[in-house]
Amino acid sequence: STGYSIYASDANNLIVCGASGNVYISNDAGNNWTTNNIGSIYQITASTFVNANVGYVCTQGGQFSSTTDGGYSWNTSVRLTNYILNGIKVFNNEVYMVGFLDTLFKSTDYGASWTKSCFDVPAQGQIYTTGIFAVDRSSSTLLIGGYHGNMFSSTDDAASWKFLSQYVSYASFIYSIYVENPKGKIIAQGHANGVPGTIFYSKNGGVNWVQSPYNSPVNIQKSQFLDNMNGYFVAPGYFAKTKDGGITLDTTNEYLVNSHSLYDLHFNNTQLGWIVGGDLASQFIAKTTNGGTTWTNQTTADAVGLGTVDFYDDNLGFAGGIGNYIIETTNGGNSWTKLNNPPPIPAGDNINHLKIVDKSTIYVASTFKVFRSDDAGNNWTEIPLPYSNPYIFGMNWQGNFGVITGTLGFVIKTSDGGQSWSLMNTGGWTTYGITIVNPDTFYIGGGDGQVFRYANSGVTPVELSSLFGNSVGNNVSLRWSTASEINNLGFNIERSKDLKSWVNLSFLNGAGTSTQTHSYSYVDKNLQAGGYYYRIKQTDLNGGYKYYYVASEIQVGSPDHYELSQNYPNPFNPLTVIKYSIMQDGKVSLKIFDINGKEMTVLVNKDQTAGNYTINFDAHYLPSGVYFYKLESGTFSSTKKLILLK
Repeated sequence: STGYSIYASDANNLIVCGASGNVYISNDAGNNWTTNNIGSIYQITASTFVNANVGYVCTQGGQFSSTTDGGYSWNTSVRLTNYILNGIKVFNNEVYMVGFLDTLFKSTDYGASWTKSCFDVPAQGQIYTTGIFAVDRSSSTLLIGGYHGNMFSSTDDAASWKFLSQYVSYASFIYSIYVENPKGKIIAQGHANGVPGTIFYSKNGGVNWVQSPYNSPVNIQKSQFLDNMNGYFVAPGYFAKTKDGGITLDTTNEYLVNSHSLYDLHFNNTQLGWIVGGDLASQFIAKTTNGGTTWTNQTTADAVGLGTVDFYDDNLGFAGGIGNYIIETTNGGNSWTKLNNPPPIPAGDNINHLKIVDKSTIYVASTFKVFRSDDAGNNWTEIPLPYSNPYIFGMNWQGNFGVITGTLGFVIKTSDGGQSWSLMNTGGWTTYGITIVNPDTFYIGGGDGQVFRYANSGVTPVELSSLFGNSVGNNVSLRWSTASEINNLGFNIERSKDLKSWVNLSFLNGAGTSTQTHSYSYVDKNLQAGGYYYRIKQTDLNGGYKYYYVASEIQVGSPDHYELSQNYPNPFNPLTVIKYSIMQDGKVSLKIFDINGKEMTVLVNKDQTAGNYTINFDAHYLPSGVYFYKLESGTFSSTKKLILLK
């Protein structure tokens, strides 16, 4: 059985609460155990013990129970809700429990009777209706914390709450950011409250946020603001602009624009701009010279969808899309030329980001790789990244200064054009849009409404320059290095199977304070076959800490059977993960088909060694609908359904 909480009254007496309502008691430091049950079939999610005899628990089934004899017997379980209870705390005669649907239960008589509260903070808009995980109290201040980093405090016995987390709103993603100045107006575009296209703005550098009354009916793919009032937005079959900072939006009725899936845009000024889009079998480029009122079709004859566009001036521009397809214009889009020597993007990948720094220097990024050209796209050099297989979601450059973002809080920056990198992970959540004010200040939009600001104070406690992980047999080797260290106590190495529960594996001492490069390594040995996630926790001498994640799951060992797993998430938009296992070396094929059986894309078509594999599928260029993915290897064949919702 699994234990979810543990209490030790001394070195010998242990109480562990776990699955199926079971409580395990040991009086000899864990050598022998006695099993009891609180009278429930549900998992005990949390427990708290006042002393060796008196304890309280809550369950996944919304139940509360207590013991006065060290867990050997329990009072009859009381069911307070049909939903999960996640946390419990006791203060004198008061018992607090928190759980699913933002619920707080309070008892002032040791759990004999209860009152219920639900959270409502009108000034912050809708609060997460998903769950509260933790509760604590200090004097008259009650604190609660829940999903997505939300934290609240109350000083009037839960009658009202103050929002503590520095998040924009109840948002799923922040895709694009405009920053007037660090203390001025910030405009963020993302998702909120189930609305696919929402705009948020702050007038005081991000201290407080307001949601625009305008809500787009479609999933806005990209936005661009030229100043704090004039901005532009694109989505499938949708173009809009604002002249008042996103309070109101004007949409176009032009069929040329509304009949295509749009994925990126670039405006040089309030009048001149371009939009691009398409799908697997079509392309779309259009230009406006009057701020989006009317458009001129500049689509080429190539039936290749476009996902990114950038212009250096009114004439020189590049656009990229499916595969390693890149086109160039030197006359404002009147004609486009396909590059004959594009960057060597891996098969099945796409050009997702493109940035022109000057007339010669261009950067492009696919899902996992970044390339640089110093001769206007004639030749390309891959830029090594200090991560194993990062899933790249954002890229921006200002001269030789660049920032790249991605999964698991992945953020790296360079000041020398990519020759060296510094890791700056935000910790856990996917990061997207980037706005660079200057090399010392930049902003990043992330999952669940997060906006991060980096401001260089001139002092970096520990500057990681690389972090890698790979499997060798049944072992996983981790390697990382630091460019400098200040008051670095050291690193905890942690492992997880699901990115939720983490196991501490070991601790390595840091170098204290040093301006020299230091390298570290750790080997996690004798693992069972499967997938594992890793992170390191860097801790300062003063107790401060920061997490750095290995950017992708590491597969260990050879499977003993073939398997095609269900993609996750499903439904998805537009990214999903497909995992499969190959028992023997051989030819492997993984393809996507539409509901009529038409082949839409090939994800894998090559020889592979036996092992476990993960494919990140980007359906950026496919319309919403039901699709199927089919794995074939040797005599094995398996097909599963996936659903794309845009």
